[in-house]
Amino acid sequence: MNFVSNVYKAVSQRFTSKGPRVAHVRIEGAIDARRSQYHMSSLRSAFEAPNIQAVAVTVNSPGGSPVQSDLIHKRIKTLAERKKLPVYVFVEEMAASAGYHIASAGHEIYAHEQSLVGSIGVVTMQFGMNKLLNNIGVEPRIMHKGENKVMMSPFVPENPEHRKIMDALLDNAYDTFKDWVKNNRKDKLKLSTPEIEREAFSGAVFTSKRALELGLIDAIGDIYSVLEQKYGPEVQLLDVKSRRSLLQRLSDDVPRAALNLLETKALENRFGV
Repeated sequence: MNFVSNVYKAVSQRFTSKGPRVAHVRIEGAIDARRSQYHMSSLRSAFEAPNIQAVAVTVNSPGGSPVQSDLIHKRIKTLAERKKLPVYVFVEEMAASAGYHIASAGHEIYAHEQSLVGSIGVVTMQFGMNKLLNNIGVEPRIMHKGENKVMMSPFVPENPEHRKIMDALLDNAYDTFKDWVKNNRKDKLKLSTPEIEREAFSGAVFTSKRALELGLIDAIGDIYSVLEQKYGPEVQLLDVKSRRSLLQRLSDDVPRAALNLLETKALENRFGV
């Protein structure tokens, strides 16, 4: 009888607790257009949850699309301002590149002591296959209009003029990324010398300890201990997911999900994880 009473008491407390409520959203994996829509839907649901004190966002991403990450970032900022709610971001395994850009939308960023943070940089890569094709007697036949239409094609020799164009594109993307970080972290960044600033924006991924020293995060901690410190031991963490019908869930694109998993692992492998 005591066992039944204890179970009833635990369940009753779970659903009738008057403790502060914090909505919680998870952003995981490589950031692409498909996942971006899912994440933004989850964020909207989180900010619309009744009687909440804040929104917590867990980030565990090796990066992905800069455009989609910026859309998620701006969505967090917009909803937080509209609802007048603080946003606390918690990094799990990593918040790298586009994943870090999303994390920087939070009012405060926390990372586990074993987390990896940063990778503030841009990269593009591909294989040049023209020599291989020549060796095996294969001749690519490419018809195009516009002298730069085949820029960086793997089937033609590298063109120095095309490299200059790509360098300019990468410079623009890199400068934009740095501006994003500076505008969001502002005086929290600890870039006291040009050497330290170069380190922070070198594209390197940092331990949470070094990220804290650089001002990329606010503190080392996990979601449960931090929220209990802020709102007390009775705080309720409300996990929120995207609103999807049963039909939508049953018809989820399994091959695309598998490809996203492969992309995530490929990005993670850049950091040895």
